[in-house]
Amino acid sequence: MRLFDLSKSPIDNLSIVSLQAHHNAMNRHRITQVTILSALQKLKTMDAWTFCDRWFGIDQLPPHEQEAARNKRGYRAQCVRVVAAVLGLQESTVDEWGTKLERMPENPHQRALAYADVIRQQIQATQSTELLELYLKHTNPEN
Repeated sequence: MRLFDLSKSPIDNLSIVSLQAHHNAMNRHRITQVTILSALQKLKTMDAWTFCDRWFGIDQLPPHEQEAARNKRGYRAQCVRVVAAVLGLQESTVDEWGTKLERMPENPHQRALAYADVIRQQIQATQSTELLELYLKHTNPEN
């Protein structure tokens, strides 16, 4: 024998529906986190030169125009500035990594550039500053 029958109390039924919705939301949240972690683990690292090509849109140019764009005066300096800013390093440190930044230490820098590229793609895809503001809000302890 049941102590009380939930089917006869609308308030209790609402509570059960609310609990089920909360449980479903938690499952979706957990699945999303697992999906994100799985994707991040599969994310390939990115060398600095490739990161710069993507940052400045050179990878979107026809192949015959890409090398000319890379050889334009100031491209390497721009690349050094962007990579230094993203990685939180001095420009002089990044500048020492070679002509095409090929001597950049793999860990953790190549993974950090890959993450930064994902964030860049998301922000550009939304064409809105909301995602950037949300990201900055969660990374800046003063806000």
